[in-house]
Amino acid sequence: MNEETFARLLQQREGETLDFKQELPGSSDLAVLISAFYNTRGGTIIIGVDDQRRPVGVDRPQGVEAGIVNIIRDRLDLDVLPTIEIVTYQDREFVVVTCPRGPYPPYFVRGEHRPYVRVGSSNRVATHAEIRHLYLLSGEVSYEILPCRGATLADLSPALIARYRERRSRHTAGALDLSARNCCATWAAWLKTKAGFYPPAPECCSSAKTPTASCAKTRSLVRSSKAPTCCASLTAKTCEGRYSTW
Repeated sequence: MNEETFARLLQQREGETLDFKQELPGSSDLAVLISAFYNTRGGTIIIGVDDQRRPVGVDRPQGVEAGIVNIIRDRLDLDVLPTIEIVTYQDREFVVVTCPRGPYPPYFVRGEHRPYVRVGSSNRVATHAEIRHLYLLSGEVSYEILPCRGATLADLSPALIARYRERRSRHTAGALDLSARNCCATWAAWLKTKAGFYPPAPECCSSAKTPTASCAKTRSLVRSSKAPTCCASLTAKTCEGRYSTW
């Protein structure tokens, strides 16, 4: 990075693709920040800038660089590594970490169960919708979010939906006054696509009036996605009545 490009970055405010640090952050903080950049749009971390955006530099840039490398190796699994540069500006030295947008998200911090994303100038735990979007971006489509286009709401059992609604009511403030369709939509058991509404593949197995027939509709999805082993090995005998999770 040349001095002119570095100077332009210093004129900007922290945001979705830029973060300033006065010194090397702690292991967890830096791992979260880098993973959030990888999961969002990529970004640049400049170490050696204080909270007032004054370029104060760092005393041992090689030590900072080594610390960053160690944190990445210990806390992250990245298929493409960030670029780490030591930049001299106004007779001070800075460490610049340039993170790409990762090609195969989501990226996790080791020991964390949910990925992080960059929202404005902060790092947030990804929502369920954001996690689904990250998997779609990577091309690794989860079995749980695939619509079963051969099925309709009529294929699902009102009795099983009612049983699930009653069980959920025990853990809420009151009864769930929802129609079967709205109940399905609320808990992602009913997917909206451009072509219409469909139950996802798991619900065709777990909540169908006739599980053997509905499971046949999911077999093409099972072969091409991350379906659970139990679904991949379903037969007419084992399917009936065994996978009702409502």
